[in-house]
Amino acid sequence: MEPQIVQLGNMYLMGESRRMTLTGDKTVELWRSFKPKVKTIQGQKDGYFYNLSIYPEGFDLNTFTSDTRFTRWAAVHVHADEELREGLESFLLHGGLYAVFIHKGPAHNFVQTLDKIFNEWLPNSSYELDARPHFERMGPDYRVDDLNAEEEVWIPIK
Repeated sequence: MEPQIVQLGNMYLMGESRRMTLTGDKTVELWRSFKPKVKTIQGQKDGYFYNLSIYPEGFDLNTFTSDTRFTRWAAVHVHADEELREGLESFLLHGGLYAVFIHKGPAHNFVQTLDKIFNEWLPNSSYELDARPHFERMGPDYRVDDLNAEEEVWIPIK
């Protein structure tokens, strides 16, 4: 599993966010709330959906548990001057170096991809995890239960 290493510029996102833990995962609820609002956002820069995870300051993989609180975003990429829609929030994703992996298959197998990234690739690479948001980027036709689904997994590195 070899990633593509990408230098990402700053990105403006518009969407919704929720605080959660893995034990109290609200991702499905978040996306159900956000998806109907996407059509009201005129200034989208691409056709992708962004699923961001923002971990607490001092995030450490070794101490992360299913009860660690983090913020999850459901968002789309917009132009910097896009007017904020009612019921939505804006977020500036600061750019930087990312390792981009491809997860293939349904969402319930995603943990296996993360296991390979964090327990195999990262410890054996010359990179360290950076303290910036992690995110997945999915195409407009992405379905969580699709056996042939593909999503990009963006891991911040330094």
